[in-house]
Amino acid sequence: MVQEIEQQESKWSTWFSEDVYESLEQDLNDVPEVARVLMELTKLDGSWEWSRYSIGELGQPYRMIELAAQMLAGQRGYSRIASMKVVVSSLVSFDTRGREVAHDSPFVRCIIDVCGTFDESEVARLRSGGFSDQEIAEIAGAVALTLFTGLLTKSSKLEDELTRVGTMSFAG
Repeated sequence: MVQEIEQQESKWSTWFSEDVYESLEQDLNDVPEVARVLMELTKLDGSWEWSRYSIGELGQPYRMIELAAQMLAGQRGYSRIASMKVVVSSLVSFDTRGREVAHDSPFVRCIIDVCGTFDESEVARLRSGGFSDQEIAEIAGAVALTLFTGLLTKSSKLEDELTRVGTMSFAG
């Protein structure tokens, strides 16, 4: 089945230009490495607050992780820090390094083809709302990462370890 998924052309590649799609693939390919960087930053000061670091340098993969964490916080009522912890902890174990082409990564294929839930009408609605293709790709990636993280943590004890706090809604 995995081979069948890898051989099919992604619907996402038909929604966006080749440049935007390749950028999305590469950004998703970089997500586990960025999660590892965030985990290492946590070890430096013992907290999940990364605001004092130059996170802007981590680029779009960080923004997708952060957006996924915001969405997860809204869904499950976690604090911002708790939701970042869930997302980062879920992603650090994936190894996409050593892949020269992002679409060869099973992680990227899973995010784009299995966890991607956008349909063409949603993409069209976002475009008519003024979002650029790059922004839509970032949102789509974050939605897929949120679903992927939810699948990983559904049966995990990690969820039980987190403190639930007031609901935070996603206003993307």
